[in-house]
This record gives sequence, C-alpha cells and structure tokens, in this order.
Amino acid sequence: ADNSAQLVSVYPNPAADRVTVEILADNEDDYVVEIFNSLGAKIGTVYSGVLSQGTTKLDYSTAGLAKGVYVIKVGNQGAYQTIRLIKE
Repeated sequence: ADNSAQLVSVYPNPAADRVTVEILADNEDDYVVEIFNSLGAKIGTVYSGVLSQGTTKLDYSTAGLAKGVYVIKVGNQGAYQTIRLIKE
C-alpha cells in the first residue's frame, strides 16, 4: 500500500557548497533522506524524522564533499526516490 507519493527536487544541481532538498509530502509521515557516493556507500544523513504535509526544504552542506557524482535517496514507507547530484 503505497499511498504516500512524494515529489523531490534537489537544487542547485550541480552543487557547490550547499544543496536544498525539497520534498512535497502528501501527508505527515516518517522520512529519511540520505546521501551516497558513486560507490553506493552512505556518506551522510540529510534528515531523518517526521515531515509534515506539504513542502519541506532541507538544507545540506556539500562543502566537504569531493567533486563527483552522488545520489540523494529519499525514503518513505519502504518506497525510495533517488536523485543524482553532481558536486562541482
């Protein structure tokens, strides 16, 4: 039963030293937002907890990341959405 569709955008992309992860949740629920490197290793958690219904903007510092390709994964109720992020 996946009735918790989510719309996720990440900007700026390519990123320099900060990104914003914007999540549109259709109802209040638990979310986890994680960032992985190109090898698939988790390198950080952007957010873990309850998001309220509507749009939430999460700021994350990418200043310490090496240049390259990363994946931001947003999970909710066992469903995941992934967005490719480029760090310049």
